[in-house]
Amino acid sequence: MCRTPVTQSYDQKFWQSISGRAVKDCRPIILADVTRDLDNIYFDLAKHEVPCSFVSVPRLMREKAVGVIDSCMSVLDSFTTEEVLLMQTIANQAAIAPLNIPPSSNRL
Repeated sequence: MCRTPVTQSYDQKFWQSISGRAVKDCRPIILADVTRDLDNIYFDLAKHEVPCSFVSVPRLMREKAVGVIDSCMSVLDSFTTEEVLLMQTIANQAAIAPLNIPPSSNRL
């Protein structure tokens, strides 16, 4: 069960975006064609763009969404289940990676 995101400091538009929905729902959001998603707050802009597939995957750490990774492809309906699962694995690793940095190391 996913809990409330770690931070809610994003503006209201973020929470209405595709990425915001992925973070809020703690699950990947996959769009076969961004130009046809009426829930996309950027729909007015997207309908003038080249059609593309879009996926937004939350970065989950201890059942909390701490960020999101987005990807798009110019081929419609192109993300397979395996690709989305791989992206979720990478996103989760990216979420916990900072925890593995020793406290005494020099950070950028």
